[in-house]
Amino acid sequence: MITLTSISKTFDGGGTFVVNNLSLHVHRGELLVILGESGSGKTTTLRMINRLVEPTEGSIHVNGRNTAQTDRVELRRSIGYVFQGIGLFPHMTVEENIAVVPRLLRWDEKQISTRVTELMTLMGLDVGAMRNRRPDELSGGQQQRVGVARALAAKPGVLLMDEPFGALDPLTRDSLQTELKRIQQIQNISIILVTHDMTEALLLGDRIAILHQGTLRAIGTPHDLLTNADDPYVVSLMETPKRQADRVEMIARGVRSNE
Repeated sequence: MITLTSISKTFDGGGTFVVNNLSLHVHRGELLVILGESGSGKTTTLRMINRLVEPTEGSIHVNGRNTAQTDRVELRRSIGYVFQGIGLFPHMTVEENIAVVPRLLRWDEKQISTRVTELMTLMGLDVGAMRNRRPDELSGGQQQRVGVARALAAKPGVLLMDEPFGALDPLTRDSLQTELKRIQQIQNISIILVTHDMTEALLLGDRIAILHQGTLRAIGTPHDLLTNADDPYVVSLMETPKRQADRVEMIARGVRSNE
């Protein structure tokens, strides 16, 4: 569904590369997590897919089409995009926010209304109570649900998500992560999710691509990366959640560690 071939990006004429010779693919219906530290190139990679940033080198294909040969507006309307800042239009109601892209695509109003109801129900939003509310009348978790619904409104085959749950409290975050996996299965949508959260990556990803200083260091299933990694950086990274789980287990047994 998505193919990146030898993608590189420099903002200073080749002095440094934010992304360097990156190749990967995403299958239809797969959730690929791009995991990395701040400055690893993961957000730039995501933004190159829908041409918010243009690659310096390489090619990107979405559903068999070269994005460089596709109109930017048409491309972006065919790809859902969700980010941590949510970005709902404050002067619009929940319904109007969700309906933005379908209206741009000139869907008829009955079709739009039906789609809004369908998505609000799918996202666990009370249709009767919330349809006409504005973003400032919603909690952070409700706003993020509306953001996901808006990204799905035009039935895209691809959903890009940039740290979508990072600002949420743990319970809301866990609930939305569960909803996302359910939606992925129901909609059979290809998702690329960017995060620096190890637990989120392991729990959500069908596969995980690990970036470090703009370079792909490893890609594989969570199980493969936890048990078969041979790159020293990846091994060190994968040991982090194991150590944390061990410490939580010790606390549960009433044992405190100073390590």
